[in-house]
Amino acid sequence: MELDSVTIFLDESIHPAKTNLTFVGAAAVLDPPEAEGKIVEKFQELSIEQHRWRDLKKFEEFRAAGFHFTADNEDIRKSFIDVLANIEYRSHIVYSGNPYSLDEVDLLINLYFHLLKGIIQRYENYEVTLVFEQNQKMDKLYRPLVAKLQEELVSAGVTVSITVLRGKKSDPILAIPDYVMGLAAARLADDSTDYKRVRFTDVARDLAHIMDFDAGRHSKRGKLD
Repeated sequence: MELDSVTIFLDESIHPAKTNLTFVGAAAVLDPPEAEGKIVEKFQELSIEQHRWRDLKKFEEFRAAGFHFTADNEDIRKSFIDVLANIEYRSHIVYSGNPYSLDEVDLLINLYFHLLKGIIQRYENYEVTLVFEQNQKMDKLYRPLVAKLQEELVSAGVTVSITVLRGKKSDPILAIPDYVMGLAAARLADDSTDYKRVRFTDVARDLAHIMDFDAGRHSKRGKLD
């Protein structure tokens, strides 16, 4: 019997929005070509609208790199959030303040392992493709990490088909976990404002799960309080 498929796009963010937090985020997408088409269509529209940018250099960087939460201005961010409202996806986030002072790689491995363990169990009867954004420090570790995770899941009676791919930073769909992490970080930051709290709710409907790794606290539907 042919299994349904899901592609999970993964990214990490170190100390975004002036926080001391490290985030790992995932976006589970059942129809990547459709999602990518909507993102590319909006990018092509915005890439000829220089008037949205005060800084020509940043406009050219946007045209070269695509959507990135930390680099985009508020006008571009709003446009991308509007696109997200028309894409079928589910996002998942885990974050940590690193209270045990692990080095960056060890912390990311722990966060990825816990995030993926929960996600993959949700898609036990799917063919799962994991697309990790390029990270020079982590690229060689993704496959061993997933192999270890698969071994643990099989021991627990969970069998799943997993393919591991490496995505480029410019891959359009990787902007989804990037944006969801950015919005969550701004929401959690000490200087968070009512606007940032309300803005976060714009993606919360598609945020299936968020975990405070340090406290072991799980929340659903984007509730951070």
